[in-house]
Amino acid sequence: MRTLTAATQTAIEADVVRPVVFVELQLDGGWIYANSSDRNLTVGRFFYFGIGAAGGVSAIEESGELQGSGIRVTLSGIPPAFVTAVLTESYQGRPINIRQGFLDDAYSVIASPVLQFSGLIDQMALTLGQTATITLSAEHKLVRWERPNVRRYTDADQQKLFPGDPGLQFISQVVEKEILWGRKESAV
Repeated sequence: MRTLTAATQTAIEADVVRPVVFVELQLDGGWIYANSSDRNLTVGRFFYFGIGAAGGVSAIEESGELQGSGIRVTLSGIPPAFVTAVLTESYQGRPINIRQGFLDDAYSVIASPVLQFSGLIDQMALTLGQTATITLSAEHKLVRWERPNVRRYTDADQQKLFPGDPGLQFISQVVEKEILWGRKESAV
């Protein structure tokens, strides 16, 4: 259950509602912040680039069951620095957050935007034209529970994650090792 601040509840019930979606992506070079309004916005200490009507988020599904779902996010008219980040950096498995907020009459953000989706980037496609468009799909973190974990407790697997770590160096010898428990009986 999400709790809404009184200011957010008032904004939702107003005659004119100005919703805005905030998208946060983490890439190698750091976080990228964008919003669905036609202007740049600052929330707290974060600057969100405004992409206007050129962006969209698919419906975010929720259920009472313990299962994850995915979303699609489209960002158009993005700055060249973002295009470079998509072309040169790894993105799969990186965090993405989608927040819902509202703007007041002066187009300032009301209260703190509410977190609607937190997941991991799965795929990202870039279309170059007069403007650049990024379409990405993301999955909820719960989707990873459905996948088998292929991690093995071997020295080779440990070296892939932590090169030079000798922690599992002798693990293959332990398999065949005879271990005697208790006290040794004396021969009578």
